[in-house]
Amino acid sequence: MRQAAFQPRTKSRRKISSLRRDFCATCIRSQAELLAEGNREGAWSLADPAFTAIFLFNALHGVVNQDDAGDDGASRAKLLRDIEDNVLRLVR
Repeated sequence: MRQAAFQPRTKSRRKISSLRRDFCATCIRSQAELLAEGNREGAWSLADPAFTAIFLFNALHGVVNQDDAGDDGASRAKLLRDIEDNVLRLVR
């Protein structure tokens, strides 16, 4: 585990954590709105756009946070193609 996990939470660390949480919530909310709009327009059919937004947000972070994800231009291009391919399969 990282050492930071055991350090006391200072006011500045709490502020950063709060900002990160707000940013993530905003991203997920925006993505849910986009997915809901796609449902309304018939681009895809999702049972629960909000759930799908949360799922995609977290799945994407799991993929890009791997140690060797996108280390060079070729692997970055492949990673982006794989992400796009999988997201489109999910929403179709």
